Amino acid sequence: MSANQRSVILFDEHGGPEFSAQTIGYKNFIERLKRNWQMKSYKAQVAYDRIAHANIYIIANANRQFTKEEIEAFDQFINNGKNLLLLSSGGDADDDCQISINQVAEHYGIIINNDSVIRNQFYKYFHPKEAYISDGVVNKIVTTAAGVVTTDNENIRKQLLKIVYPYGSTLTVQENIATPLLSSGFICYPQNRPICAIFHSKSSNGKVIVLGSQQIFSDSYLDKEDNSKLLTALLNVLSSEELSLEKSSVEDAEISPYHYVPDHLALSKQLKCCFQEAETNIAVKSINKLFESSLYSITSSLWTRILKAYAQLDVKHEPLTLIVPHFEQPLPPLQPSASFSRYISSTRTARFGTVRSAGRIFHRKRSTSASQSKIEDQLENFINDCAECLGIVKHLPAENRSAKHVLQYVFRQLAEFKKLNPESETD
Repeated sequence: MSANQRSVILFDEHGGPEFSAQTIGYKNFIERLKRNWQMKSYKAQVAYDRIAHANIYIIANANRQFTKEEIEAFDQFINNGKNLLLLSSGGDADDDCQISINQVAEHYGIIINNDSVIRNQFYKYFHPKEAYISDGVVNKIVTTAAGVVTTDNENIRKQLLKIVYPYGSTLTVQENIATPLLSSGFICYPQNRPICAIFHSKSSNGKVIVLGSQQIFSDSYLDKEDNSKLLTALLNVLSSEELSLEKSSVEDAEISPYHYVPDHLALSKQLKCCFQEAETNIAVKSINKLFESSLYSITSSLWTRILKAYAQLDVKHEPLTLIVPHFEQPLPPLQPSASFSRYISSTRTARFGTVRSAGRIFHRKRSTSASQSKIEDQLENFINDCAECLGIVKHLPAENRSAKHVLQYVFRQLAEFKKLNPESETD
């Protein structure tokens, strides 16, 4: 392509070093276009007299803010048959910058929405905003300009150009003013929403293409999928006068309406405590009147009355401290003794005398030993009765049927039972 007026492309770098092509990741983009185009960097404020020699003006910075004079210069630029390529990310751009970019795009029937295109299913790329779109071609002019073999089959034509759409947003295209070129397809969300649109002035043949992703042609994504073919197609559409827009293909394309979602994060901070229906029917024309932020406001008007309340209530004004918890004990702190005391209290010795106390102790020991022997006999009989009831006696010899032998037999059976592989005994 000869280096004439129609082969000059200006790349916008106005705003300082942080807005240069190398800083925003468009170094390979510039080097590739230099092969067939005369690329120049434009760092001054946009004025028609300074950019009139170029055929295409590219804006690839989402944080670029435009003045009223620059917007008027772009209008004059388009009215004189020139072309504009605008790359922006509505969801990732600042609010002020998005408003400024939309002021440029709204003149041509295109609005950049403040949302993000994400992929519902994982494929190749890990981040959800790195949307892989395989069926996004809406207008046949894109595949024709990209040099892809075209066909009349709409389903095949949609899949001829596969792109990765990183960190991009959707567009709102006004009918009879602009024409969609690409959509988000069926797999991405929002479904079938325009992501690339073109404005064509029939009087001056000037064109404006708006693409909702700033990073789609950056160094990280230019060589992925068919992004480089898409770049070639868009530049061919802007520079060529022979290509005509296919209105029929756009009418047949499935473009879903845009669904607005309220800002739940902001509304959740202004909700009232309860939306219970009142006894009287109150008609509210605007739903915004149901939200009231004054209920949670902080005021210091009652501070003096609070300080005076300490003296009236006879409460000491001091910082709050932690109250030590006190738990009531349902049981006495002492543990009851299970055996007789081993020591003699001094009061008993002084009152009844040492000899008498010693006699009582001797008598107590005798009664204790007698009771213990009686308990042993009762325990012996209890164990023997249990052995007869359980059928243990018949397994013991006649001379070894005491309580100790019964317990020995029971413990041995329990030990065999608790083994991993108990031996089978048949008695």
